[in-house]
Amino acid sequence: SSGINAEWPLRPGFEFMAKDQQDRLSFAILQHIQEALSSPQIPDDAKESLSVGYQCLSEGFGLKVDDPQQALRLKVDKSLAEIFDEAYPPLNKEVSKDDEAKAVEIKDKGVQRLL
Repeated sequence: SSGINAEWPLRPGFEFMAKDQQDRLSFAILQHIQEALSSPQIPDDAKESLSVGYQCLSEGFGLKVDDPQQALRLKVDKSLAEIFDEAYPPLNKEVSKDDEAKAVEIKDKGVQRLL
């Protein structure tokens, strides 16, 4: 036995992506870190660590977010945060009063139909 669980739902990993997709993903990760570096929510000491990590990743992937040619070729329409939010909506999403009122109205209509 190779130790691999054949029933495990195999998902394509980084190594199975086309090179241009690997570069686009890596570029998006670098952009995300760059955005985090300008965020007031990140403490200064954490920004220093992120900056070092950004430099290492940029060098490791051979990509620079501020390179206009790379940006033109690799930039995606949505930020990594937007892509992630769409794929995995926040667990503790705040519900607006309008949404809450609509939900109650729909529930009440459903209850009326059952009666």
